[in-house]
Amino acid sequence: MLLRILVLGIFALPPTLAAFEGDIMPGYTANNIRYLGCANELPSRALPGDSYVNAAMTVEACQNYCNTANYPISGLMAGQRCYCGQGLSLGSDIAPDGNIKCTTPCGGNSRQRCGSQTHLSVFNSTNFVYATSPSRVNGWNYHTCFMEPSWDVVLENLVATNQLVFFERNDMRIGLCVDECNKRGYSVAGLQAGRECWCGRTIDDRYWSDANDPSCRMTCGTVCAGNKAQICGGKEALAVYLKPE
Repeated sequence: MLLRILVLGIFALPPTLAAFEGDIMPGYTANNIRYLGCANELPSRALPGDSYVNAAMTVEACQNYCNTANYPISGLMAGQRCYCGQGLSLGSDIAPDGNIKCTTPCGGNSRQRCGSQTHLSVFNSTNFVYATSPSRVNGWNYHTCFMEPSWDVVLENLVATNQLVFFERNDMRIGLCVDECNKRGYSVAGLQAGRECWCGRTIDDRYWSDANDPSCRMTCGTVCAGNKAQICGGKEALAVYLKPE
């Protein structure tokens, strides 16, 4: 019996590692995600796009989040922070000494590495396609991206009830929104946050001059929940389509 235990111990196989577990090297690719390496963070952010914090962070969760926000590159830091970008900012570079500064376990999978307090584990999507706002969808024309202050709404319904038509769908896409607005007799359609559709009759004149203020971070960049190749506004911004007169 003792001999059998010793033999089994000698020939026991190491635990099987899933995608991105263990000490992976730059270029490692799985599930359409490629590891680029360990990069230094900057005071102004190495990846200045969208970000979020999740105590159950994983490599896959971060990359999926960035893809949904229309960014091809993700960076994980301090075990639970996820940053997105189009590329590393000037001054941030992939470390030539490998992963020695990216050793913090990911909160959602301790076998994966999620950067450190000073460095990011950087990944990109190998099949990423930038989402766009098509110039014309089902006969409606794209107008612009409007910023939406938290205290008001951009689309102003002029009917007696003074209420906007609004609905939310997990399969939202531009065609679905403009078709619904058209069916209800509206001439302005606004898509927001990837899943929301707003229908109105006019655009509040107060927002014309602020429509594309480059100093405002509230921009349209969230992909549609039902069509990853289309943009459906942003967190506090509307991708606006108009029905031709």
